[in-house]
Amino acid sequence: MLLLNGHAAEPCATVESVISADPFRGYHASPYRTHLQASWSHAELEMDAAESHGASYLRCRYRVTVDKVPYRYDLVRDTTLERLEVAWCQTEAARTEAARVITERTDGCTDLEGGWFYYGVKLEPLEK
Repeated sequence: MLLLNGHAAEPCATVESVISADPFRGYHASPYRTHLQASWSHAELEMDAAESHGASYLRCRYRVTVDKVPYRYDLVRDTTLERLEVAWCQTEAARTEAARVITERTDGCTDLEGGWFYYGVKLEPLEK
């Protein structure tokens, strides 16, 4: 059970299937991170690039349903210190986390664009 605005809430999104599971090197880019980088000095950008060589993340791309509408959603987990294999994306824990994150960042699926800028939570509509 998760909390939404201080109240218990059921996930509003259903994870239907895994589309893909891919490991990546570097830091995951979000619109907010890109926005921050625009204000960084050349030295800060160089330091970030050097640090990103040691970083890694896992992207679990899911087909999810919200109000009977299919979407694509990418759950991204930093794997720099926590080693996760691509098989993790198939686990119930990963699916539960995806539904929880969507629910929290979209205010209970009432604002599907709400988590995009700061958190990178974006639901891309899929063909039915």
